[in-house]
Formats: sequence, structure tokens, C-alpha cells
Amino acid sequence: MVTCLVTIHGIGFQQLPEPEKNITGYADALHQHLLEYLGENLGGDTDPQGGRMSDAGPIYVSSHWPPDAQSSEPGVARLGKWKLNEKKHREINIEGASIIDRGRPISHIALVYSRLQDQGPHFGASVETIAKALFSSGSYLTFGGATHAIFQSGIDAVGGWLKPAPQNDNLTEEPSLKVRDNPGKIKPQDRDNFLTVIRQLEQDVATYICRNDLRERVRSFVYEALVRLCYRPDVDKVIINAHSQGTVLAFDILRQLPPMAMDKVAVFVTAGSPLRKYADLFYWGENASCISSTQWINFWDQKDPVADPLVPDKSWRYGDPVPEPTSEYSDLFQAFDPENSSPIKVPLRDIAVDNANHGAGGGLAAHNYWDNKPEFIDKLNGFMRKAANLPNP
Repeated sequence: MVTCLVTIHGIGFQQLPEPEKNITGYADALHQHLLEYLGENLGGDTDPQGGRMSDAGPIYVSSHWPPDAQSSEPGVARLGKWKLNEKKHREINIEGASIIDRGRPISHIALVYSRLQDQGPHFGASVETIAKALFSSGSYLTFGGATHAIFQSGIDAVGGWLKPAPQNDNLTEEPSLKVRDNPGKIKPQDRDNFLTVIRQLEQDVATYICRNDLRERVRSFVYEALVRLCYRPDVDKVIINAHSQGTVLAFDILRQLPPMAMDKVAVFVTAGSPLRKYADLFYWGENASCISSTQWINFWDQKDPVADPLVPDKSWRYGDPVPEPTSEYSDLFQAFDPENSSPIKVPLRDIAVDNANHGAGGGLAAHNYWDNKPEFIDKLNGFMRKAANLPNP
């Protein structure tokens, strides 16, 4: 049996590894950080056709759109294939779809749905998104908060970008937060600069909110991947590690998972999440549904313009002081018992971090959680060890 860490990022930040071009995958640096903490307990890529050493990075599961007869990508079949058993019930056949590397108890799966998005910006979607946000901005931020969002957050973000990363043993050679390689449009040396990252974040949000065709492609792929993984007989626990726009997608998918699949989700980790913005600005909904059955941990950086604390109730506005939590339950997101419509508390804990001072810098240092070893990676390591019943070193 294996515990699976499933990593999900924003649409435009998902880079598949291309060894022949010396391009690393978007979760490779994260995987290397976790190896420092988990060592021989963490498995890597088990596919010999990947052309990489197993410890180089996670198992990448990707989807291709539009369908291409020339494509040899296995897609979600990499996690197993559906079959009918003797009772005519569906189950997963995992033959030829191993996710266990050399018997190690933890497997790392990184989902890639970038190719489901059309290339280039969507101007109409961006305009519509901005209009929606302006119309309902009063439900998200105060006047002082708006001023801070426009000026102070920008200063903090640019300051984190211009300021050299602290020289300590917790830093990588380069930041892992990078926009995916896009030949002819983004130069490799510009993939992590401030304006490129901000522009891609804006495109991710606009695309997901206003392009239902793309949103449904993404959702159907991630849903199918998680269901297959949770129904595998060799998977004991699943930990969802979502970052940025990926937290919204993960939230949307998890609350739709079948109960038998959700029973295997031990922890839901969100980092740099814009979920409060979605709830307040875009009326995305606050029904957490079956997410209430798992542990939800939200990492946020006060200088990160994307992230918000998720524990404060609906009356809290950006620009107000963040209240001390009185419990480890959400006052923003709700769940209801389908049998009697009674409310169910949603377990949720906010953890404040300082990425600029503990990470690897980059274009938007405050939004780079995966390079923050002492405050993020260390705690993610703890969640994984607990789920896999591994002792702390």
C-alpha cells in the first residue's frame, strides 16, 4: 500500500519535463526538496520510458487537447484502466500502471492539464473577469484594503523580486515558480520574472472563470485522475497539494468526489489560494460539501497578492486586521448533511508564512511557497509522514 501526494498547479505554470531540451518539470524542484526530508521513503518516476532517473521528479500524468492521433501520451491510463469485475462492477486494473517506486511507501503524482488551454491570452475573458470583480469588490475589500492592494502589495511583490534571496541553506539555485515554456512567446530567461508571472496569473483566473469549455476540460481530466487514483487497490491515503489557481480547481473537484474516493483523502493542502476572492468577487459558492470529511490546511503569505486567509468569516474584508482564530473550523465555507440538511463544520486551519525571507526569490517571491523549506516543505513532510505512518527522524 502507498500514500500518494498529488500536486496541482495553475494552468500556465504546468511544465512537463523535457530531458532532451534540458527543461525540468514544474514539480521537480518541489520533489527534490521533499527528498531531503523523506529520503528513501519518497518514490519518483516509475516509467522507464520517461528518460529520467526515478528520483529526478514525480510521476507526471498529463492530458492532451485537442485529441491527437500522433500523441503517445498515456493520459489518465497512467493511473490504471477501468474494467468490469465478475459482478459487473467497475474497478481499476493497475496492471502496467505502477506508481510504486522500489517499494517506497510514498508516491508523488503531478497533474499536467496545461495542454487543455488554448495558447495565448483571452482578452474578452479578461475584460469580463475585471468587470465582475469591480462590481462586487465591496464584498471583498475595504477602501483602505483597495489602496493597499494597489500600492503596498505591488511594492511588496516587486521588492521581493528585486531583493536578492537570503543566502542560507534553505534556498535552491533558482526559484521553482516559473511560467511554462512557450517557444516563440516567452524567453526561457523570462519565465520567472515579475511581469510574466503576474500576466500568467491573470490569464489563469480569467480563463477558469469565463471560459466554460476550457474549465470543463480541465475539471473532467483532474476528476478522472483523482477517482482512478483513489479507487486503486494499492493506494491507502491521498494528500492533495494545490497551489495558486490549482487550489480553486482542487476545491471544485474534491467537493464532487464520490464518498468512497473522498474517504482516502487524508489532507487537503492549499498554498497561495485565491478561493476567498472567488467566493466574494465571483460568487463562486461556499459549499465545501464532502471536503468537510478531511483535514484542510491553508498556507498564505500576507505579501502575496493572490492569497488570503480562509478561516475568517464572511464579514472580514481585505484591509481589515486578520482576527485570531477561535477554532480550527471555517466560518466562510459551509457543508450540510444531505440526510437532514443540518450544518457540518468544515475543518480548516490557516498557516501564515513569509516566502520572501525563507524562499528562493523569483518574479513573485511572496507567491513561491514550494521553495519555502522551513515553513512549508517541513510541514508538508509532516503531513505525509503521518498519513504513511512513518516516524519523524
